[in-house]
Amino acid sequence: ENRMLLYAQRIAKVGDPGYLHYEVLVRMRDAAGALHLPGQFMPAVERYGMAVALDRHVLGLLFRHLQVCPAHVRQLGLCNVNVSAQSIAEPSFLAFVCDLLERNRALAAKLCFEVTETAAISNLTQARAFIDAVKARGCRMALDDFGSGLSSFGYLRQLPADILKIDGAFVRDMGSDPVSHATVRAISELGRELQMEVVAEWVETEEVANALAALGVQGLQGFAIERPQPLERLTLADQRPLRLVGQPGADH
Repeated sequence: ENRMLLYAQRIAKVGDPGYLHYEVLVRMRDAAGALHLPGQFMPAVERYGMAVALDRHVLGLLFRHLQVCPAHVRQLGLCNVNVSAQSIAEPSFLAFVCDLLERNRALAAKLCFEVTETAAISNLTQARAFIDAVKARGCRMALDDFGSGLSSFGYLRQLPADILKIDGAFVRDMGSDPVSHATVRAISELGRELQMEVVAEWVETEEVANALAALGVQGLQGFAIERPQPLERLTLADQRPLRLVGQPGADH
């Protein structure tokens, strides 16, 4: 019924405020017009085996939108889009993605697929096939919620991602919990050793943003940077450089 809507949240690149990077998010409008966050409908989507259909739909919406916004695409650095565990494990989904990328080669270099660390580890062979296929077509790959699994570090060599996104729970608590701070520092150092970009989610305060930048984290995402907004609003206007919190003139 076309009630799935695309939103986007900017990701600030430390040291390069003009770089345009965002993650695509999905919202559902109900019959009464109210918007619902993924936490309210994704459990049902996954329980009834509809995640692959939703991922296909979201990708279709995203590609159609970007195709009619060439000026935005020229300005765009990177656009992250999530892929579910069900989709990773479904060979027909990979065939769908590869066909989409072959027909839209100019967009491939602007895309970064996100898969959660736990989904990748639980479907290791399929995840590796997906990563290899999309990277061969010019896309990048991010491991989301990194640090939440029990064997994160050991699996990294088998999952050649470009970006590590630190589990937001560690980021949120790093100011008050020394273990969370140490985990963030360790992931940041590991990312540097493996030549992967490290992005922190759930950056909710100026203090946390500054601490992350001091640890060498390259990307910051969260309410302290910018709140999610409709994708149309982001793509139809010239985007101002993001001022990181703590810099002169920053909005707090």
